[in-house]
Amino acid sequence: MKHEQYYSAPFALFLQGTQPMRAFLRKLTLMSTLALLTACGDSTEVETNVNDNTDNNTAPVYLGPAPLTNEVQAFKIEFWDKLSSTNRCGQCHTNGGPAASFAFVDLQDVNTAYTQATSRNSQGQLLVDRDNPSSSRVILRVGEGHNCWENNPNDICATIIEGYVNNWLNGTTSSSSGRSIVLAPLTDTIAPGDSRNFPATSQDSNPNFATTIYPVLTANCSGCHSETSGTPQSPFFAGADVEAAYEAAKSKIDLDNLFIPADFSLQANLDKNPKSRFVSRILEQHNCWTASCTDDAEEMQTAINNFAGGIVLTAIDGALITSQAVTFNDATLASGGNRYENDQIALWEFKTGAGNEAFDSSGVEPAMKLTFSGPVSWILGYGVNFSSGGKAQASTVTSKKLTDLITLTNAYSLEAWVIPGNVTQEDSRIISYSAGDTARNFSMSQTLYNYEFLNRSSNTDAEGRASLMTDPDDEDLQAALQHVVVTYDAVNGRRVYVNGVFTDDTDPAGTQGGTLLDWNDSYAFVLGNEVSGSANAWNGTLRMVAIHNRAL
Repeated sequence: MKHEQYYSAPFALFLQGTQPMRAFLRKLTLMSTLALLTACGDSTEVETNVNDNTDNNTAPVYLGPAPLTNEVQAFKIEFWDKLSSTNRCGQCHTNGGPAASFAFVDLQDVNTAYTQATSRNSQGQLLVDRDNPSSSRVILRVGEGHNCWENNPNDICATIIEGYVNNWLNGTTSSSSGRSIVLAPLTDTIAPGDSRNFPATSQDSNPNFATTIYPVLTANCSGCHSETSGTPQSPFFAGADVEAAYEAAKSKIDLDNLFIPADFSLQANLDKNPKSRFVSRILEQHNCWTASCTDDAEEMQTAINNFAGGIVLTAIDGALITSQAVTFNDATLASGGNRYENDQIALWEFKTGAGNEAFDSSGVEPAMKLTFSGPVSWILGYGVNFSSGGKAQASTVTSKKLTDLITLTNAYSLEAWVIPGNVTQEDSRIISYSAGDTARNFSMSQTLYNYEFLNRSSNTDAEGRASLMTDPDDEDLQAALQHVVVTYDAVNGRRVYVNGVFTDDTDPAGTQGGTLLDWNDSYAFVLGNEVSGSANAWNGTLRMVAIHNRAL
């Protein structure tokens, strides 16, 4: 036997016995190795471990000329690599393909592909518009239904490609790397007209606030929005003082944009959103007082209609010089380009509004598609609502992206627009990357008025404990729309920011910093719950969630 001299004589003679004995020993060695490998890792398994990354996007091996410039290199990494697979654009848009005249993912020469991608088609349209990416013909074409891969909705594929373009451009042309917003001239301007003004007191009109809206509020909202409540939450528009309640309620009432009649069928909600916050909040399933939120919203809108009907319209003074106005949506668009996105590795904006899936539009592969289970519903104006154990979960295969990219930098941030459903729930998972309640890489949770941040590191245990909890006396968490960012890095450890303000909470002694080398890449990312069961289910709404592999 080869290398027989390295064994003791009796063992060597034993091995020389028979070929079956050798085969048996080889099998025994293999079984021992497998048993050893099986024993490694955490004992907790992810309950749901489904690979739903069905688009199988793999860039072909590129053997052509090297990129000539840094911008072509960025183009290849962020755009060409993502779209050149045959199940996306590589089958047609390459030299020799059916659409070789638009070879923007040419498989033979990435420099040719770059030239094609930045050129115009026969109608003068830019395939990739670097000044206004959303106007790129390649994005618009996919949005029109051209070759959206697998079962993704067309608009999601278009949004994903826009993410590729933004990542490409941000890497070569922008130091701030915020989302680019290009304003187009307004086509539908609004001429000012007569409007209603709030009466001086709650009883100055007929009918008035005290007899229309106030009774609905006190009957259904005083359990929280009252100074005398056991769990008081501002604003106190359902308090015992009707004048104070009136002042608190004004910002939630739109006197001019009314639903008459108060029709809250599904189609009405899709066609025109109610402008009064009291109404839209109920339609978002916040504290509905009957089994039908639409019926409750209709009751509230009817009360607002009755109140507004008693207010005389105020005409514009003819001596004034007026100008045409923009809408709230126009203003939102104009101010919407200030998010930092350069290190963003996952993004859910919840724009689909239908179905049981939410799509990662960050442009960083693999895309982490979230599948809904349990009570999860879409809300108006983008977002998803979780109640009674619902969750939105990615597969373990796509979730691995988080471990791969975050452990490279040893830093990360979780960013979300959050509307907690109440301030009474405890140990409720808003965002989690885990195998269950006893093993996780990170989680952001709610406990009463507090945000809790758990992070697994070399200085914490497998659950990410001891956790970082915001100060209960500060009541940083409120049942209202909040922008929340939790960050981790080896120097500062964990931090929590609410509406852009650092909460001044610091890590417990001995847990600050450390490394993330113990992260487990077989865990699953989930929103609204833990991956196992519903003991840690969260009630509330998420309007946007993003993950960055740096501390913001």
